[in-house]
Amino acid sequence: MKESIQTKTNKGFAIWAGLLFLTLGLLSSAGFIASSILFQEDIPEPVERDPNEPDMKVVMARYEQAKAKGDFSTLAPEDAVNATFHLLSQEENYYTVTVGQTKALWITQHITAYFVKMGNHYFEESNSSGYVNLYDRMIQEGDTTTTYWGNKPDYANHEPVVYSNKEYREMMGRNLSEPFLYIVSEQTKLETGTSGDSPSRVIKENDGYRIELELDPLTSVLAYQCTMQSLSNLKYKPTFDFVHLTITTDANLNVLRMDTHEKYFATSSSGMGSKCEAWISTAIHHEKNPIGFPSYDSQLPEYPESL
Repeated sequence: MKESIQTKTNKGFAIWAGLLFLTLGLLSSAGFIASSILFQEDIPEPVERDPNEPDMKVVMARYEQAKAKGDFSTLAPEDAVNATFHLLSQEENYYTVTVGQTKALWITQHITAYFVKMGNHYFEESNSSGYVNLYDRMIQEGDTTTTYWGNKPDYANHEPVVYSNKEYREMMGRNLSEPFLYIVSEQTKLETGTSGDSPSRVIKENDGYRIELELDPLTSVLAYQCTMQSLSNLKYKPTFDFVHLTITTDANLNVLRMDTHEKYFATSSSGMGSKCEAWISTAIHHEKNPIGFPSYDSQLPEYPESL
């Protein structure tokens, strides 16, 4: 067992913070930090893929039919979301920038993340600042993923720990090469929910499309829950009240932006728990990263206050 799985810096702190992505974290872009004690005693059980996951051959066949008609608003919102992130995964180069915040009780955590894909090389920075500070970087190249985790933005001083991609996926619920963390399908989509956001639908706009998607808070978050529990050593997997995605695309259904609104309850390993509500925005840039592929100690551009 690797030492960094057993312990992280500043043992005993509790936090309330959250992040998607994008990665896409998204997209992860990005990782996720929740109400927690920042240590992990055991490697979590391997993530099992949910039977509610979509059949991507069927999804892309529907995408091609809509493309031939020149109108993607005919797609179901779950098909549109899966298609747009599948298209993203096929791109040779792209990068994303994420900003947002998570609130619990009187605490506000500020979230920032940066993700880069260049060929088969993947870089992710995932930061949270406020009540506590976390500054994590991960790099996936070949069959391994190396983590550089710490509580200060002095990444050059963070101890590197190398995992096989299989180990990393078992620990975090996703590999950096997987651009979407939620399970989205006809089974996990809700027409409406308790978020108070727009009903699930695809809306044709002047220069593209807006996809609104309310997700089932039980069936859409399996891998996401694993990420949260592993990174933050939660006593239990967090339970969600709602998850809502708003995705903006161009006229060809290439994703440009994703806004996430979600609410969940997280319990730390000490038994402390809190309701958390998060608002996270990610901008996707369909081009080669202007600073090239970052190293673990690269200086990244300053994050905007909002997107």
